[in-house]
Amino acid sequence: MPFNNKKIGFLGGGAMAEALITALLQTGLAEPSAIFVSNIRLARKEYLKQKFGVNLADNAAVAREADIVVLAVKPQVVPTVLSEIAPYVRKDMTLISIAAGKTTGFIESFFDVQVPVVRVMPNTPCFVGDGASA
Repeated sequence: MPFNNKKIGFLGGGAMAEALITALLQTGLAEPSAIFVSNIRLARKEYLKQKFGVNLADNAAVAREADIVVLAVKPQVVPTVLSEIAPYVRKDMTLISIAAGKTTGFIESFFDVQVPVVRVMPNTPCFVGDGASA
C-alpha cells in the first residue's frame, strides 16, 4: 500500500471529498478500511459508507484515528471544525486543507502542537478522475 498503511480521514464528505476518496480507492492508494469520514449530514455519511465501505466517524474520531486528515469543509465552518479536532491533533499527523481562503497560518493557529499543514486546491476534473492539484 503506497501510504504505508496510514489511515486517511476526511473532515467533510461533500463532492470534492467523494472525488478524492474515489481516486484513492480506484488507484489502490488506500483501502476502504483505512478511510474515515465525518459529515454534518448523516444521510451523506451513510451514502459514502454504502458506496465505498469507508468508516464513519465524527470530527474528533477522524482526528484521533487518522494519520493524514483532509479538511474538506466549507470555509465558514473551518474554525468550528478546527476547534473540535484541536485536542486530538498530533505532531506526527499531516493536515491537508482543501478549504478555500484559509491560510496554513490560520489553520496552524488552532493547534498547540506543530503539525504539517498542506494547502491544496483540487480542480473540477477530479470529479471524473482526471484532475490535478497544486
